[in-house]
Parts: sequence; structure tokens; C-alpha cells
Amino acid sequence: GGKVSNWLHDTLHEGQELAVHGPVGLFNAIDFPSPKVLYLSGGVGITPVMSMARWFYDTNANVDMTFIHSARSPKDIIYHRELEHMASRIDNFSLHLICEKHGLGEPWAGYRGYLNHKMLELMVPDFLEREVFCCGPTPYMTAVKRLLEAAGFDMTRYHEESFGATPPEARADAVEQAEQAADAPEVDLADLHQVEFITSGKSIRVAPGETVHAAAAKLGLMIPKACGMGICGTCKVLKLGGEVEMEHNGGITEDDEAEGYILSCCSVPKGDVRIEF
Repeated sequence: GGKVSNWLHDTLHEGQELAVHGPVGLFNAIDFPSPKVLYLSGGVGITPVMSMARWFYDTNANVDMTFIHSARSPKDIIYHRELEHMASRIDNFSLHLICEKHGLGEPWAGYRGYLNHKMLELMVPDFLEREVFCCGPTPYMTAVKRLLEAAGFDMTRYHEESFGATPPEARADAVEQAEQAADAPEVDLADLHQVEFITSGKSIRVAPGETVHAAAAKLGLMIPKACGMGICGTCKVLKLGGEVEMEHNGGITEDDEAEGYILSCCSVPKGDVRIEF
């Protein structure tokens, strides 16, 4: 049922090109530095936490990593060989694999069943001292959160990646904003705000209520964007001057805001603004 993957398989052929940009978002190890981390993943949710582990492994970082992955069976463990290779090469990478079941004739000497408090204490006795990064199916992440909360874990140090649908409240806000923009009356030229994109050397005047991202689009400047609702953080740009009203949904950190960054998709100029793009 995947809309993007099925389209890619049905439509793309050799020789075609796609424009892509680098990884973005708040689910990363750089924005939440810690000397000790715990990676918890289930199924294909292993991909983003594996990316973090690879980065620390490849850069020989002084980070104590514990990696706990849950899979349906031994044959379903993604990156199995690479994980075991990493664990065998460095002392600061501890690997624990849990399989829900294993088939007849399929050898498995690891943990079986589902991650629970006793397993967690055996695998990583100091889990309360670690920064936790979790990704997996929604039921898995829900169970992990309940487990950590029951153990008294500081949930401000818990981070998760979700590939689910846009939260209903965010979608409703976006619809309301679009309706308000559509019903907006004609405005006087004196009420227009200038948005200047310094690197590109372009500028444009926009009506009250229009976003920085909309201003860029009118100039043919394509600021990368994914959700359009201030969730993913893809459209982050640096504001060099002026003030905006930014109503985001968790897609930017307080540190980034303090440095002057904004999410262009949900930032409305309150006057003339200057953007580094």
C-alpha cells in the first residue's frame, strides 16, 4: 500500500533522475550529545538508529553505545552481519538481539520473546543514565515508553522517530490557515512585507499571513520541504533580520531558535525579514 515506493517501482526507469537532499529532522545524535546512548529498535525501525551507530563507529567517537534490536525471527534481523562486525571491533558497542520466535532447525541462542524490564536490566544496567533513541512500529514504541516510564526514566532524554501519519491537530491547523488565506481580502501595498533572500539575491513583497516558504516559491527558490506543517524540520533556514511568527509542531529545537533559525513553512513575517538562502 505504499504510495511512494509503489509509484517508484511502477514509474521510474533507468536513466531518470530525482533531486534529493540530505538527512534532516530532530531524530539525530548530534542535537542530543551524550557520552552514553541506548538505541532501541524494532523491525525496519532499525534504519535511523543504525545510521547514528555507524556515524559514531566510523568516526571512532568516544561514545558508549548499547544497541538493542527486536526482530520476528533470526532471519529477519536487518544488518545482522554488520552489527556483529561492529560489536566485534570496538569495546564501546554492546549488541543485544531479541527474536520473537525462531523456526525449526533455525539455531538461536539469544534472547527470545519481547523486550521487558528484566531483559533491559540484564542488557544495560545503567539505562537510566543514557540518552535513548527509539524507532519501530507504533505498538513497539508505545511499549518501550511505558517500560521506561515505569522504571522512572527521565523522558526528556527519550527520543523517537515516527513514520506515521501527520497528527490530526497539525493537519487541522494547516487546513484552517489555508482557508483563512483563501478568504483574505485585498490588502494595501503599505501592508505588504518584504522578504529578502540574501544568498540568492532575490526579494519579494508578500501579503500578511503568507509564509517565508511561500515567498521563496514565488521567486522560484525551492527550499526543501516535506510535511509543510512544522513537524519534520526539513525547511529550516537562518533568519538574519526581522521578526516572524512561527507556529510549528515540534520540528525545531529551542537552541536552533535561539541561533535565529526558523521553519519557513510555518513562519509568517511580522515585518520586513532577511533570510540566508
